Amino acid sequence: MVVLTSSAAIADLGIRRRSSVQWALLTVASGFLLFLAIHPRLLFFGDQNTYLLHGLARAGYGSLASDWLASTKSPLPLFDVLVELTWLAFGNNGFYLLQAILYLVLAAGLLLLLSCSRLELKSGVAGPLLVFTTLAALWGWAPSLSPIWAQLRDGFAVQTILSDKLEPSSFGIFLLMSVAFFAAGRVTFACVLAAVTCLFHPTYLIASAVLVLVYATHTAVVEHRPLAAAKDLVIYTVLLSPIVLFLLLQFSTSNPETYRKAAEILVYERIPYHALPQVWISRHGFITIAMIISGALVWVGPNRRVAYVIAISGCAILVLTLLTVAVNWAPFYLLFPWRLSTVLVPVAALGIVSRGVGFIQRYCSRRGYVRVFGIGCLTFYAALLAGSAAIVAQGGIKSTPEDSPEYADPNYQALVGAVASDPNPAAVYLFPPRLMESFRLRTGHPIVADFKSHPFKDVEILDWEARLQWADRFFAGGECGTTQAPYEFDRVVAPRSPSLSVQNGLVEQCLLNTGHWYVTSRVPGYDVLAERRGGRS
Repeated sequence: MVVLTSSAAIADLGIRRRSSVQWALLTVASGFLLFLAIHPRLLFFGDQNTYLLHGLARAGYGSLASDWLASTKSPLPLFDVLVELTWLAFGNNGFYLLQAILYLVLAAGLLLLLSCSRLELKSGVAGPLLVFTTLAALWGWAPSLSPIWAQLRDGFAVQTILSDKLEPSSFGIFLLMSVAFFAAGRVTFACVLAAVTCLFHPTYLIASAVLVLVYATHTAVVEHRPLAAAKDLVIYTVLLSPIVLFLLLQFSTSNPETYRKAAEILVYERIPYHALPQVWISRHGFITIAMIISGALVWVGPNRRVAYVIAISGCAILVLTLLTVAVNWAPFYLLFPWRLSTVLVPVAALGIVSRGVGFIQRYCSRRGYVRVFGIGCLTFYAALLAGSAAIVAQGGIKSTPEDSPEYADPNYQALVGAVASDPNPAAVYLFPPRLMESFRLRTGHPIVADFKSHPFKDVEILDWEARLQWADRFFAGGECGTTQAPYEFDRVVAPRSPSLSVQNGLVEQCLLNTGHWYVTSRVPGYDVLAERRGGRS
């Protein structure tokens, strides 16, 4: 009997080990495919120009430490440290590595959701592999064919956790992992991950709080364990307290009027597509609503806990959004209560795709096509992986109509190359602030200001707005003749393309006529002017 028991135990241990290895390999294979299929952007794209600045400046990247924006307060202390250490250890490629790791976490979370749900996925790894390959096609390839497919991946307000570039919002993947742990009955771990997400990006505070309250309510009311719910709430609060205290100390209002003005600048001028439901709600928004409702219904059978999270969280998003619109106060819009949709939509898509794959599996099983099904899954995976890898290896610039035109402009690439050879690495550049957004990070040079990258403290936001307005006047010809500019700069980029807001020839000729400036380099579309030493008094 002892021998039999020991043999059974050894056999069971072997099965568990094989299952763990299988799970790990599937996670790596799926995460790698998702990362490549999303077609990661070239570095210093979009919001990266705002969020990577502080960490890179601290790491000694270029001369960014002397840039005025790098000296402003950052609400992302942990993310800044991570950026600094990543660049110091691995250089620019480290950001791709970090992004790939986050996609491995994403794959692990999705696989955990599958493994703890009754989705009837059989045939070993073939079923889950087909699910992940289908999701990679829908989330990565399909949106490049038509933007409407992005509604199977993104949440409201052009926000997503499945980003094609590393940014703080990418850590919303931890919230999806939190939902997966809750689905598996590991509520404490779920609350820990919800809190950790906010340490990397505080704009997830409302989203994580809603999730944790949903978890606690389920534990206390449905499972009749109020003490366990209270314990989880305490753990979440303790872990969350450092970032909350940091924000209260560093970003407390200077005065109500300044705070209101700064919030209005961000909401109505800088990010209305993120902050105003009146702007981002559209037919795409209604598709997102339909996705969330469908996800709640699809998950009822496989895992009621997931369906509960989607349904209650979706209702919370609706109530909080309507309340925000009703109050109509700019600082409330910046709480982004709809951001939780970026987690609910991928979870809903997982449930929908899994149901479809389960149907195909059952059909193949009844027809005796199990082997054909497995070969088809592997072929689909290999084809999508090879195609995605080929696109990424080519290093092409992925662009959409919403992107700044600079990324696909060869003249701008030539300008970046010319600036990189500037003999003064600390030279401060002035250019039309609404024309380029990646100049600061692409060149490593400090700049006066651009429209893309903004500070977060109220008084600093007002200073940024003043810089933009002055730069706009300068390139409209209104400030060129002043003997003393309010901001320090010793290089001017003068575009040669026609623009209503940039009087190119007028500004350049005005600077040359002063005798204090000269053309230091010319590239197609741009002239770069340098100030003579001792030029301005």
